[in-house]
Amino acid sequence: MARAVLVDPNTGRAAELAGRFGAAGSAASLDEVIERIDAALILTPPRLHFPLALQCLRQGKHVLCEKPLAESGAEVDELVRAAADAGVAVVVNNTRRLIPAYQAVRDRVANGSIGHGRRSGIAFGEPFDWPVAGDGYFGVRGGGRGVLADLGAHALDLACWWLGAEPSLDAYHDDSFGGTEAVAQVDLRAPGATVSIRVSWLSKLSNSFRIEGSEAVLEGSLHDFGAFTVRRGTQTRRERVEGARPFTEYGHTLLDNFIDVVVLRAAPLVSAADVRPSIALIEACYSNRRRFDVPWHEAYTRLLHD
Repeated sequence: MARAVLVDPNTGRAAELAGRFGAAGSAASLDEVIERIDAALILTPPRLHFPLALQCLRQGKHVLCEKPLAESGAEVDELVRAAADAGVAVVVNNTRRLIPAYQAVRDRVANGSIGHGRRSGIAFGEPFDWPVAGDGYFGVRGGGRGVLADLGAHALDLACWWLGAEPSLDAYHDDSFGGTEAVAQVDLRAPGATVSIRVSWLSKLSNSFRIEGSEAVLEGSLHDFGAFTVRRGTQTRRERVEGARPFTEYGHTLLDNFIDVVVLRAAPLVSAADVRPSIALIEACYSNRRRFDVPWHEAYTRLLHD
């Protein structure tokens, strides 16, 4: 029978959680346990995902990693090579690919029923209220990456997946003054179409998507997992999809798949190669970041120095 070992530098927290969930034990570092595990769930601050995943893969351990998997396309490629060399697999927690309504949207785009793409948009934002135990999301400890690497990892992955391609970056703006961004705007270009994505940790956005084609428009709520709207000319129809469940249950589906990957050598539902396009776009955004126009800040700064 498989038993989990919790790894956390905070040994008191690790031991408490191990007892609460019936784990076999706890440890302060991966080095202490890597020889006696078959697989690893990497649920650390984002900046640690790549190095820990690479360490596990090189030791022949299967990996289920939180998003974002890595910080660059090159890092994803390195993980893919390491997994192939060791004969193991990487599963990525981009669970929104498992949602029935999102899958139906992708099918509509892929089969050409909405015509040629024109414009797409995703707005995804809520005030940050995760009960985090550390500062790995923010500032120096977060590596200067904020909402784009968090909510944006989902939004950009959906855009790439729905379009079936990796769009090119037109422009990226955020509110960073050298630290972690809390609001970001990504403008992309795909063949014959544009994509606009806005994410926020500061305020609630519409949390919606819209994909406009030459023949029809698909739109819906990012929180509605079983339905979306199809607009075709003057006709509007609500399309319902079977199989929608609470969001947390898609995590269970991914965990079940990971067990099958480890035990039965099943294919990952979401692989490292699947998320490479969105990781490369996040990398491009941070390499070309520009600050939003903030004339009120400039006026306030001048006032302070006058």
